[in-house]
Amino acid sequence: MSLPHAHPETTQDIIHEPLDKFEALTHALFASLSQTGLRGPPLPNIDDFLATDAVLAKALATAREHQKNQKIIESLSEEILGLDAKLRGVWTSLDEAHKELGVIVEEGEVRLKEIEAASKGAVPYQQLLDYASILSGFTSAPPTSKGPIGPDQPAPPSTRPPFPNEEMMRAGRLAERPALERVNLKEPGTSLFSFLLSPALRKLT
Repeated sequence: MSLPHAHPETTQDIIHEPLDKFEALTHALFASLSQTGLRGPPLPNIDDFLATDAVLAKALATAREHQKNQKIIESLSEEILGLDAKLRGVWTSLDEAHKELGVIVEEGEVRLKEIEAASKGAVPYQQLLDYASILSGFTSAPPTSKGPIGPDQPAPPSTRPPFPNEEMMRAGRLAERPALERVNLKEPGTSLFSFLLSPALRKLT
């Protein structure tokens, strides 16, 4: 009893099986035809040739289909390799972006802490406005705030220097009677110190 033939797994095996059978039938046919006696081997059945030819035709069709599929597989493999390379580039870019984003987040956290610390020690707006309103009555914008002013050009009439200016200080009550003119350092009791403590100076002030 002969063992069952294993099922072919590759395209080469699919083609070789009917070819081997067709070759065996051909040898049997020529061997039978070469014998002239009555005891020669019998002729192979024609149905075996037809069946083997049908199997061979089917094997060749399968081989052609396998070749087409192989080309498709190779094309898909190249496409997969290209996509894999692009995917690796995307992963690399994402990793770099993640690192940069981490640095930005850390800097943002530091700035938020600085803003919170500054807001805790900040001067209230109302206090700043009150202080500015106090200064606004004695000061004004510098002369050059509305355009350049040359050294020989007077300041605009709306310009008010810081209060009190030198002119107002010279026009005070102390300037009406200069103190040094009433002090005689050679006379007793008329020293500068005694003059500063005198009632006359108090009246002037």
